[in-house]
Amino acid sequence: MRPAFKRNRFAIFQIGVAVFTVAVLVSSCLWAAERKLAGAAALQLFAGKSFKFICDDQMNGYGRFNGRSSAWASYKYSTSADELERRSEATIRVNGDELCFRSKDLIGGEMCAAFAEKSSGIYRATNTNGWCDLKVIGAVAKD
Repeated sequence: MRPAFKRNRFAIFQIGVAVFTVAVLVSSCLWAAERKLAGAAALQLFAGKSFKFICDDQMNGYGRFNGRSSAWASYKYSTSADELERRSEATIRVNGDELCFRSKDLIGGEMCAAFAEKSSGIYRATNTNGWCDLKVIGAVAKD
């Protein structure tokens, strides 16, 4: 009876290793599916576009990239109808593979983030503090 127990234990270990391997391969494929954007390419892509966003800290809202050097956003930290929306404006600059946003309101200085395309029209901004997903919802009407 003891050898059968060892075989079953080894079989369970092998199944665990197989499941872990599949999970790593799937997550690697999903991560690799994101197309990284250079900072200048991201700025050109977003210029004149409106967007919705949600972040890993539950901040969510909408905004617009006004041309190539500024953006604004209205946001909340929850989905509660009771919470008032806040608004922030930022100047934007390219810093290599990142876009940097300078705002007194929202960030309290400057925050830089790398951008990657997750799927058509959906982009992820990441930095050491977390991530935000942006969904492009349209181009800004020209005056």
